[in-house]
Amino acid sequence: LKFELNRDGIVELVSGQVTVDKVTMEPIPKKSKSKVYHDSTEEAKDEATKSDEPEMRSVTSHLSTPLNISKGPVGDIMPMNSETIAASAAILDDLDARDVFAWDLAA
Repeated sequence: LKFELNRDGIVELVSGQVTVDKVTMEPIPKKSKSKVYHDSTEEAKDEATKSDEPEMRSVTSHLSTPLNISKGPVGDIMPMNSETIAASAAILDDLDARDVFAWDLAA
């Protein structure tokens, strides 16, 4: 993996390969529900507030092709957290394709 310091003083992952074998997310505790990202649709918000069961988010992905990581335009910079990685892995798993990422490691 190759890292670089950009003009704003943020360390960026410039190039390299990462293979995502499996990403699993645990149930989200009820008391932190207000901090959980929900779809902007009203249905998603209503379901989250009505449900008595703890919200469960599990994503498991197996990628046959490693993700190619390279420096992209500013618009493509994503925070490197488990939810972003899981979402990206799920999308790539569906497409069975490679994608380009630039992660803002200071986030």
